[in-house]
Amino acid sequence: MTKKVLVTYGDGYGPTVIRAAESVLRAVAPDLEISRGKIGADAYDNTSYALPPETIELIAQADAILSGPTMMKGIPERDPLVTIKKQMGLYLEYGEFFRLCDYMGTVDLDTVVLSPTVESTLNVYETESLDGVASEYYTSMDQLSKIFPRSIELAEMRRRRKVELVSDNTMYPIREKLIRSEFRKNYAASEFIVGDLSTKVATFRLAHDPQSVDTLLCDIHSATCIWGQNMGLIGGSGLMPRAFFGDKKSLYMASEVYPGEVAGRELNPTSAILSVAVMLLSFGEEEAYHQIVKAVREMYRIGRTTPDVGGKLNAEKFAEGVKKLVLPEMNS
Repeated sequence: MTKKVLVTYGDGYGPTVIRAAESVLRAVAPDLEISRGKIGADAYDNTSYALPPETIELIAQADAILSGPTMMKGIPERDPLVTIKKQMGLYLEYGEFFRLCDYMGTVDLDTVVLSPTVESTLNVYETESLDGVASEYYTSMDQLSKIFPRSIELAEMRRRRKVELVSDNTMYPIREKLIRSEFRKNYAASEFIVGDLSTKVATFRLAHDPQSVDTLLCDIHSATCIWGQNMGLIGGSGLMPRAFFGDKKSLYMASEVYPGEVAGRELNPTSAILSVAVMLLSFGEEEAYHQIVKAVREMYRIGRTTPDVGGKLNAEKFAEGVKKLVLPEMNS
């Protein structure tokens, strides 16, 4: 059955990088059924909805979404990407971190990071008083229990060998106890080498011995730290793939660009193109995944990149270079 993909450009730098990634997707996987929908500030300006009914209908029909960021400042509606994660039941966030070339990053890293999607697995209720703020965290065990078998599928998809749980039991000991129990139960019959790390130990090993770190399954409170450190180790934010998985649907995005990064980083389509590669891998197209990653790394190796990382190409030309490298390989 032909897979259906919805492309939403979003706002800000989204149209630039998502158009580049979409062109790679269409070239490498011409049999996909691709549609387009509007979300975010651009959609609100044109329809008075940040998530228009027409886009909601397309989401229901799609197997996957490729999306740019949304800029919701000053718009009196919930961020549509948050709604999409909830609506599609996307409970597991997925990221890859690897060195693109010798002149970027500080270490030879090759790590997959998995973590619960905050919007789908955790509800926070805060009450302010004269004495302070009371916070109540509600964990959906129904969603949380799905994370572990799905994480096994994704680790197998990437042919990983070792999966380590990263969590700390100091702040939320009952939640952490449940997470450890589910981790051990689900991975007991798997063929993975498994381990259990604190956040401190995980961050130390990433800095001191990164090649020993294979796949990290992080709880929400550890994930932010781990994601940030990995971005620094590979050379910056906005470069690696980012995806959200549910039972049957998935969302692929350009990775967030952190404030203070190199000017122009937001116009670099590397993250969006690598997210397309992960999408194709999730569709069972392993060769396409490897060829896209290989082509992106080759573009970096020979210096044919966007200005933020030392090159002279715009997003469209970078995507064209990736396609020229990928298509002969796939047809040989």
